[in-house]
Amino acid sequence: MTVRDFETRDLMMEAAAARIAEALNHAIFERGCAVAALSGGTTPAPAYALLAAKPVDWRHVTFILVDERFVPTTD
Repeated sequence: MTVRDFETRDLMMEAAAARIAEALNHAIFERGCAVAALSGGTTPAPAYALLAAKPVDWRHVTFILVDERFVPTTD
């Protein structure tokens, strides 16, 4: 695992958006489609806004919303 430090939150969000776009484009190239499972909330919102502006063929991307919070199985 590689840990990267960023001087600002904005630089971290840009790096996250670039990495997600790179992975999506790679999947589209290799398989013709991509799936992205992304958490919601305010923390990743800036990265998602930047991601939306990246050159990705969005017609070939399926998004799945996930929630990383723990909830008992009985909930």
